[in-house]
Amino acid sequence: MSVTLLVFSRDLRLSDHPALQRAVSLDQPLICLYCLNENDLRPNRYGLHSLGQHRLLFLYQSLEVLSCQLKEKGQHLIVAKGNVVNIISKIIEDYNVSQVLYTQVPGYYEQRYWQQVCQQHPAVNVQGCSGLSLFSEEQVFNRFSFPASFSKFRSIAESFLIDISCASVKELPPPVSVDVGEYIGIPEINIPKVDSYLDFTGGSDAAEGHLNQYFDIDNLYPSHYKDTRNALDGWFNSSRLSPWLANGCISPRQIIQRLRMYESCCGKSDSTEWIYLELLWREYFQWYAYYYDKRLFLLAGIDHQKPLCSFYPQYFKQWCEGCTPWPLVNACMNQLNASGFMSNRGRQIVASCLIYELNLDWRYGAAYFEQMLVDYDVGVNWGNWQYIAGVGADPRGGRHFNIEKQTNIYDPEGTFVQRWQGAESVLPLHSADIVGWPVA
Repeated sequence: MSVTLLVFSRDLRLSDHPALQRAVSLDQPLICLYCLNENDLRPNRYGLHSLGQHRLLFLYQSLEVLSCQLKEKGQHLIVAKGNVVNIISKIIEDYNVSQVLYTQVPGYYEQRYWQQVCQQHPAVNVQGCSGLSLFSEEQVFNRFSFPASFSKFRSIAESFLIDISCASVKELPPPVSVDVGEYIGIPEINIPKVDSYLDFTGGSDAAEGHLNQYFDIDNLYPSHYKDTRNALDGWFNSSRLSPWLANGCISPRQIIQRLRMYESCCGKSDSTEWIYLELLWREYFQWYAYYYDKRLFLLAGIDHQKPLCSFYPQYFKQWCEGCTPWPLVNACMNQLNASGFMSNRGRQIVASCLIYELNLDWRYGAAYFEQMLVDYDVGVNWGNWQYIAGVGADPRGGRHFNIEKQTNIYDPEGTFVQRWQGAESVLPLHSADIVGWPVA
């Protein structure tokens, strides 16, 4: 009998999962697979790891929850580490797979994986499904050539209808007995715990629990979002949904659904509209990554305008370790290193510092965020770094923040800097003995 292979990636949930729903409709024995790319655990071109310990812990928790949920429905999850294309190809060949289903991801390398799978197995029906975005490819690219600014995207995208029905599967096809002896699971993780209000737990159960708590009409958190979203600290000052959203433990449609329910009870406001605006920003960067492909990772960005910068290893090390001359930057980086998370305002400040005060290649900062952030999303992360560096979607040509002014506005009492010990690790920039060279 023919077999269906469902490959999970950034869709670690059972609710609102079009690829899973498609697998159910085929009514064939089903193999559920997650591939941990071995390259993500090795040093990359920046000397960093694409998948750091915070991200790995969150991923492990999310996979554990997904595995339990699948077991409750008579299925099981295979977690394999290695070359993604080789793993998928081996399962196709060994288990008579006729249909491969996956959720479409905009990343350049992820798209290449699937192109290679299709080339190696032309007789197999390989189908990518939506599930990561609010809009479909047909909606976005049939209505306009992709705009170079968010405002242009927003003006058109706000007219799109969003289907907020979020179906769940009740039963799953039977599993296939797969010999998993050769597969190596996720390596052990040893990471210190941090303050509980920054302690994200992976998995769709935690995601839905936080979604319910944030949009609880008794708390009214969404009604104050616009006023609190720029705070450097505080669990409910922003939605804090991004880690679960980035890993697919919850879908953007599920968030929109709850937002609309909240508005129907508590009324629409500038704050609830701003939450929707942030989801539109995320949507923009998903399609931005898809459209610009590998240009997302180029020094010159999307317009081939190379910024003037040098690379000072000591400067980059000080930035990563929170030992710069700026206490606010240090505090933000200390928070990131300890927790795997940083506020949106903090990210803009430290990115501006790396690019404009330290005069470093913006890609090193983006790569460090990729390693550290539990809510890492390829389009959002690299797109925003391009935006700050002036080589992306910002019509103003970059965003240089005055660190002293930002400190006075967002930490006037020094509470955040004191909490994250930003002033205790201040070091000057010693450049006399450092040799810099132009970045080609």
